[in-house]
Formats: sequence, structure tokens, C-alpha cells
Amino acid sequence: MAPGEHGGQSGWPLGVSAIIDWKQKLTSRKFWMAVVSALLMVAKDGLGLELPSETIIALAAVAISYILGESYVDAHRRPTAAAEQAQQAKGVYPC
Repeated sequence: MAPGEHGGQSGWPLGVSAIIDWKQKLTSRKFWMAVVSALLMVAKDGLGLELPSETIIALAAVAISYILGESYVDAHRRPTAAAEQAQQAKGVYPC
């Protein structure tokens, strides 16, 4: 990257938004799967929830598999024309 091509103090390249879209995060199934998995682990250790370790490991494995699978699908999804127009309107351009 040449000097001056990064955006501000955050170090993000130009065209990449460093702002988190909380509405999108809070409606994400992947996000809630991660939250529920973390809460189960906290509940088991912190609150004395009597769940066998094998059950927690199995649930965590399912959650991780789901999140990785959905991430793969999301990464390989082709954006629709409407989505591309919305990104361009926001000033985000694909590489």
C-alpha cells in the first residue's frame, strides 16, 4: 500500500467502512448463535448449570460449524443489482 492510501487513524484502506452496522449485527443468526453458545458456557461454569461437558462441547461444535458454513455461503454469494446500487450509494465499492 502506497503512502496516503490508508484512511485515517484506523488504518482501514479507502472505501472500507470501519463503522459497525449494529442493526445488521443484531439481526444476524450467526451473531445470536455465538451469543447463545457463550451464554451456555457461562451458565455452566458461572451459574452451576448441571450440563455434561460432552453436551456443551457438542453444542459448541454445532454452533461453530453453523457459523463457518454460513460465513462461507455469505462470502460466495453474488450481490444482487439492488445491493450493488446500495453499496455504491454508501460509497463502498467492491475491489
